[in-house]
Amino acid sequence: MKLYEIDSVRTNNFSKDVGEKIGQLWSQVMSQVQNDDTVIYGIYHDYENDYHGDYTLTIASEQKTVKRLLDIPSQKYELFPVDTTSEIGVIEAWQKVWSLEEESKIERTYQYDFEKYDLDGTVTLYIGIQ
Repeated sequence: MKLYEIDSVRTNNFSKDVGEKIGQLWSQVMSQVQNDDTVIYGIYHDYENDYHGDYTLTIASEQKTVKRLLDIPSQKYELFPVDTTSEIGVIEAWQKVWSLEEESKIERTYQYDFEKYDLDGTVTLYIGIQ
């Protein structure tokens, strides 16, 4: 899958400012995206190790931009739908992923994971698995 970077940030789930960093990134990106018919992706990559370590969050779209092209390799994904009626639906979906991982019910690759924000308002987590 080929996507075009809009902006990115390096962070850690256990950093005290993770929410602020990610929130600022999304605010900045959404102010740049002028087109309502653009599918947006939140791509998690460059993992230091597992979900306890540092990673890069890149916001991207299918529309060509001046930023770099991300070529996400094919891999097996487990999909997790997000409850978009909840303000913290994305966080709750990630917590479910982490819980399943802690219970050894999924084995993640830690190559690329992403959130897909579709035009119909649905959000889905794609988690790379073995």
